[in-house]
Amino acid sequence: MQIGVSVPHRGAHASAESIRLVAQAAERLGYDSVWTVDHVAPVRRSESLYDLGAEPVHIDGEDFSRNITPLYECITTMAYLAAVTERVHIGSAVCVLPLRNPVYNARQISSLDALSGGRLIFGVGAGWLREEAEAMQMPWDQRGARTDEHIEVLQALWRSSDEYVSYQGRFYAFEEIAPEPRPVGPLPILVGGHSAPAKRRAGRLGDGWISHRLPPDAQAAGMADVREAARAAGRDPESLLFFGSADVRASAPSAEAAEHLRSRLRGYADAGVHHVLLNVAYGEIPELLERIEWAATDVLPEFRA
Repeated sequence: MQIGVSVPHRGAHASAESIRLVAQAAERLGYDSVWTVDHVAPVRRSESLYDLGAEPVHIDGEDFSRNITPLYECITTMAYLAAVTERVHIGSAVCVLPLRNPVYNARQISSLDALSGGRLIFGVGAGWLREEAEAMQMPWDQRGARTDEHIEVLQALWRSSDEYVSYQGRFYAFEEIAPEPRPVGPLPILVGGHSAPAKRRAGRLGDGWISHRLPPDAQAAGMADVREAARAAGRDPESLLFFGSADVRASAPSAEAAEHLRSRLRGYADAGVHHVLLNVAYGEIPELLERIEWAATDVLPEFRA
């Protein structure tokens, strides 16, 4: 099982220096990946239901925007991470597809994968923040269908062996686009989200499923749902990748905290998770660096074996 860490590209301590320090420390300590999140328009007021935590909760827009700004954009930050590291994979958890143009997005991501030597992992989703979608002029009730077509466009442009690629859909259509540079990958497209439609999308269209902070039993149940959706779509469920995440909060490292994290990671390993993202991007940067070094020293050796 591989392990990655989030980088501090949003919130009070976000800066070019903090992103670089954490990414380079993660690479030096033997982590497998570094990760970004995605918000394009952190709105001041919101009544949206955040459904990716332990329980769905309503988000207060003003508190939300204050907590995540300054916010360095997801794909731009991934490009910066590629420039300041050499080995680690670089992931999005997750990029909100319907807010973006799929042809432009395909070109950005394939270019970045090629320039980084094939190090990208592309986590995608339909989004949960309605007010952000409205600020971006994206019809909220179309987000699922647009996400489906967006994934299809990415796959067409990245994975076709033809010299030119065309696509005809409900929302997006184009004739004979030259797709080079293609990713040097493999560049997996992981579908995020805990809802039934998101898990069906992961099994039907994605290369795998990426969850957020689920306990191991819920992670295993979600993986079963995704595999079933893959079978229903005539796909091989054993070919799918499964990614999870666990919090490493700002509490002081201790033997008790280490055992708690080990227990969570053992549960993921038993469920068949391939890759776990540690959410560590909270608090002052010296504390954050201490936490990722503590986890690498006291927790990860068991899983490296």
